[in-house]
Amino acid sequence: VSTQSTWGCRECTGASKTSCSECYDGLVYWNGQCLPECPAKAYLPLQAKECKACEYPCNECESAKECLSCSEGLYWHEGECLETRPEGWFNNYKLGTCEACSTSCLTCYGPSS
Repeated sequence: VSTQSTWGCRECTGASKTSCSECYDGLVYWNGQCLPECPAKAYLPLQAKECKACEYPCNECESAKECLSCSEGLYWHEGECLETRPEGWFNNYKLGTCEACSTSCLTCYGPSS
């Protein structure tokens, strides 16, 4: 068994594990490597075998338009990355998300204030 086979390369352009140009079935291509799945901050488009990097404003993503988390300074709210929180929501800086204010508040700075 060749070294390239153990790296999952069907085709390669050199002797290192980052010189793959085509992967065996069941593996995905990312920056010259064959991996079992796309790395963090990348996604696999439908019907594709090559991972794509998440784009701004996404930090992590499920697809080109579906963020799982947002770039620094933005807040994830109902599938979108926002610069400011919507009315009735507060910024959870620790999680990088927007969370609902108490039902007794129109605006707030935390869950109970």
